[in-house]
Amino acid sequence: MYIDSVKTNLDASSNQKEFDSRIHKKNLKKYRLEDIKAMLLYRINVLCEIFFDDLKLEGIVVNLDEEFLSLKVEKEIKMISISSIKDINILKL
Repeated sequence: MYIDSVKTNLDASSNQKEFDSRIHKKNLKKYRLEDIKAMLLYRINVLCEIFFDDLKLEGIVVNLDEEFLSLKVEKEIKMISISSIKDINILKL
């Protein structure tokens, strides 16, 4: 089956919305937190890099709940508020 398509240049009107995927970003922090929570259920150690406004921490996630993330950094456990986290990278499982 052959479908003939037509491409036309339309002028943008006031009721037409333009979407640019480069501008809108997903909330990756939320998805990564859900992934980490699932890995903790299976007792998988997760090495993460956590970014704040002016600080970066790297450590193993010990516990995760609705408000706090427990991170083991050099034999010390730090409680981190989830609302203060800007981004998370999972480095190693």
